[in-house]
Amino acid sequence: MGPGMMTGRTMTVLTSDDGLVVLNATRMDDAGQAELESLGPVAHLVKLSESHGIDEPWYEDRYQPTTWTLPDSKPDGIAPGNPLTGEGPVAGGEVIDFGATDGWREAAYWGPPRAVRS
Repeated sequence: MGPGMMTGRTMTVLTSDDGLVVLNATRMDDAGQAELESLGPVAHLVKLSESHGIDEPWYEDRYQPTTWTLPDSKPDGIAPGNPLTGEGPVAGGEVIDFGATDGWREAAYWGPPRAVRS
């Protein structure tokens, strides 16, 4: 990437029995963090890829969540945590591990359907 280029970043938040599950953490301004916190406690932090992670150490320090990382991956700044396999942090979920791509480990997470909170 060159100077002035911008890339989009997307964070996903799921609910679990013990709080929120944050995937691909993105640090927001104070208003955004307050809105996230109004949804419930951040209980789990999921690192889906070695190519993401600039804000995950901040989330780990602030919320002290259970961390989930791919087996044999480089967690880069966060505790290795629980192995991200099987259902992952949400009952009924599914970790889709793509293995090593060109340069890093990568996965997707299929969350179980739940009622949307309005």
